[in-house]
Amino acid sequence: MSASPRLRPMPALDGLRALAVVAVVAYHLGLPWARGGYLGVDLFFVLSGFLITRLLVAERTETGGVGLGRFYARRARRLLPALFVVLAAVEAYAGARGGGVTSALRGDVAAALGYVANWRFIATGRGYFDQFSVPSPLRHTWSLAIEEQYYLLWPLILLALLRLVRGSRRAAASVTVAMALTSALAMALLYHPGRDPSRAYYGTDARSFALLLGSALALVAPRGGKARAWAGRALSGAGAAALAALVLAWVTVADSSGWLYRGGFLAVAVLASTVIVSTARPHPGLLGRVLSARPLRWLGQRSYGVYLWHWPAIDLLTKSQTGLSGWLLRGVQVGVTLLAASLSYRFVELPIRSGAWRGWRVRVAAPSAVGVLAAGLALATAAPAVVTAAPAVASTPSSAPAPTAPPGGPDSPPPPPALTLAAGRVPSAQDPLRVLIVGDSVMYDAAPAISAALQATGVVRVDAEPVLGFGLTRSYPWRTEWPRLVAARRTELVLALFGGWDGPAALAQGRDGYAQLVGEAVDGLRSQGANLVFLEYPRTRPPDVPGRPPVNQSANDLARNLLDEVFTSMTTSDPAGVGFLSTGPVLELAGGYSAFLPGPGGTMVRARKHDDIHFCPDGAARVGALVATAVSPAYGLPPPDPAWTAGAWRADPRYDRPHGACA
Repeated sequence: MSASPRLRPMPALDGLRALAVVAVVAYHLGLPWARGGYLGVDLFFVLSGFLITRLLVAERTETGGVGLGRFYARRARRLLPALFVVLAAVEAYAGARGGGVTSALRGDVAAALGYVANWRFIATGRGYFDQFSVPSPLRHTWSLAIEEQYYLLWPLILLALLRLVRGSRRAAASVTVAMALTSALAMALLYHPGRDPSRAYYGTDARSFALLLGSALALVAPRGGKARAWAGRALSGAGAAALAALVLAWVTVADSSGWLYRGGFLAVAVLASTVIVSTARPHPGLLGRVLSARPLRWLGQRSYGVYLWHWPAIDLLTKSQTGLSGWLLRGVQVGVTLLAASLSYRFVELPIRSGAWRGWRVRVAAPSAVGVLAAGLALATAAPAVVTAAPAVASTPSSAPAPTAPPGGPDSPPPPPALTLAAGRVPSAQDPLRVLIVGDSVMYDAAPAISAALQATGVVRVDAEPVLGFGLTRSYPWRTEWPRLVAARRTELVLALFGGWDGPAALAQGRDGYAQLVGEAVDGLRSQGANLVFLEYPRTRPPDVPGRPPVNQSANDLARNLLDEVFTSMTTSDPAGVGFLSTGPVLELAGGYSAFLPGPGGTMVRARKHDDIHFCPDGAARVGALVATAVSPAYGLPPPDPAWTAGAWRADPRYDRPHGACA
């Protein structure tokens, strides 16, 4: 038996790889014309399913069977060496930078090596589209993990399937398409608007449909000969139209588009399949010739290395590390990516595939090149990193205000301004005050403490319904969902904290435009007569996230001021039904943002996660205490049991998402 089946070359597919990797890299660079560049991964998935199944079918046709051991060995030679080099370079760079290799990075390296990175990111709550947390330099390995898991299982499934259908490729393709539709259905069922989509986005079960469609295509694609002229023209036209639609999606489809999970990603995979079947023919026509152009083929042949290297380059070579910005920074990131990918292709990938790795020059050249590259980058970016957080334990600064603590502690903050709400009744344990919490991810982290503080009075029942990524200007159907919630829960008091996602849109709309939206929200939340209290959106210091535009802190402050102005204005028109509660007195230090705040005994405690936006337990406790203190007079609530501050809510897993966020 031959070591591997002999297959007709398809140079146009190299061109497709090139386009896909350009889309992904452009998206991660944050280029405005690549809003949907992340969809390039779906083209890679379809290509991978097509090529792997084509290999398996060809070997079975030539030899009557498939040597699984040889198949897995070929995959390992193709994929593992370049990955090893990237992982070694990332760890070398992290060590050379002086910060050491963190436990989180070690875990990411282990997950990448085991090709389970997608499941690790699901388990640790690190979403691909997270706008706030600083991502792992190995975040992009999630897609490699899905492909490798597919490579492991699909040969076994395909051989069993062909045996079951007695070798009929069309029947096998039909079953494969049914499996793909089942996977797409799983994605739709796993996606919940307003919640973290990571399970639907990262899960192998929910993403396999693109690979399966590629496999089905390989089972029925023409294997030789020349198609009739009319059929060739039709395929060429369909392929060109599908490629144009793909490019349009790469340019326009925002990563927050919920419809993608309910058929959108499947449609992208169908478009990719159409392009592939058009260009993988023996005579692919004009589109095939264009995609076979030498520059595209050159990049496509190195696309695996480009994909491996581009994200670490973008993630590690940041403005703060290099002192560069704008197109100069992007040029350095792209240059490092192409250099590293070219070295990997020349000294690692090709020699191992061809068996030339045995030469001592090649064995020495590749590790040396990696070491020199990592060390050179570390030295070139050796400016000390900016430290923004205070130590976990320190003396309270003399210029800072007195330490604050939740009610019941020795250093309780001054009471907030009284809310002028019309309560209507005094709640009791038998007939508790019914409170509904709504908002975004900041309120999501505050909710356990607010619930604990209010319920510690013994006369309050709290329902928490915050939505991750919520904003009035985003896709969550708040106009219908909020009235439904307040009616179903017979809500008497609504606590709302949101606005972080609305800032840019609010600035674009202006005060009056955003005030109209907030007015609609007030009407919906008060549709059953409930009182409403807006919590001031806390001052933040969002980090620059690789692949996203740099944070404009001035615009951030302008948006926050506009939001506060609009929310406050709602109280003037209906002071008996709508209140506004400032969070600054309990969350700011010396009038400004601080991730650490004074705690018991002169210590400093972490109030915010490492993203400088969301709450840790000590920050959430301050918000909970503030709300309980402000609401109690209006409703005649008894003092809460002081033990609530140390309750089980502090162990809620959300305070460790992403892992180590509050460490």
